[in-house]
Amino acid sequence: LTHIRQEDVDAGPPFPEALEGFLAFLARSGASAFASWGSFDHLHLRREAKRKKVPYPLREHWNAKAAFRERFALGTEIGLERASVGVFLSGDG
Repeated sequence: LTHIRQEDVDAGPPFPEALEGFLAFLARSGASAFASWGSFDHLHLRREAKRKKVPYPLREHWNAKAAFRERFALGTEIGLERASVGVFLSGDG
């Protein structure tokens, strides 16, 4: 899905340092909320923070998948690739 390999994870910074870098990225971007396609990323970050005994600093999460389903009156949630091709991209190339 993301093309992240276990070697990449093993060579990466510890969770507290990675979270600090992520928060710095959000601050630089001017983001007022953390958004992701679905709830997996949000829930995973929460669980990992609890497991590592690191305070979870993100107060707000926006589930873009649920918002997309609601906006386009879909009966079910769809994947990001299908949503992108159906709305934003032609699917060619």
